[in-house]
Amino acid sequence: MIEIDDTMMRAYRREMEKFRAVQASVAECDRRAAKESPYPNIQDMLDGLQKKHGKRRVAMFFANMVNGAPWDGRYSAQSKEWAAKQQPIPQNPNSVNFPAMLRKPPGAFHTDMHPIIVDGFVKHIIRNEREAHEKRRSGPAR
Repeated sequence: MIEIDDTMMRAYRREMEKFRAVQASVAECDRRAAKESPYPNIQDMLDGLQKKHGKRRVAMFFANMVNGAPWDGRYSAQSKEWAAKQQPIPQNPNSVNFPAMLRKPPGAFHTDMHPIIVDGFVKHIIRNEREAHEKRRSGPAR
């Protein structure tokens, strides 16, 4: 059994607070998109989320949503494959010693955003990652 000290608990709590902030921002994007238009600009919303919370954390959040519903056919095969390769949201290293409020199952970080919209976000993330990879491979512009 892993011994949990105060430093580990504080670090874990800070990390979970950051994911709760992403969750709140994604929910706000969903509410804003519903008010503004039936066709929200996902790339603009994604850019805002990534600027506020970081690309890695936003990707982990959306991957967690997709991985939390493997039965849902509304996520594309491409999105499910991408999500399966992503680093999961950190889980309690020793949930027996953690307070109940910190015991979060993998699906604990999600929103009520429709899976088709989540799939759209994931497709934009995949495209952005691919473009960044191709840019790095081609080297600096001369």
